[in-house]
Amino acid sequence: MGSKVSITVQDNGRADRLGRLRGAFGRPVPDCRGAVAFIRTSSGNFTVRG
Repeated sequence: MGSKVSITVQDNGRADRLGRLRGAFGRPVPDCRGAVAFIRTSSGNFTVRG
């Protein structure tokens, strides 16, 4: 709680991908971080609202 994270969603229709990054070794995630490593999801078609 209180830590910055970076989340990336790649919209590929029903084969969407999700990636996340959090700080490591006590270092925070830098601002404007680029794409992160994607993780396998069991389903896709995410909706992102901001």
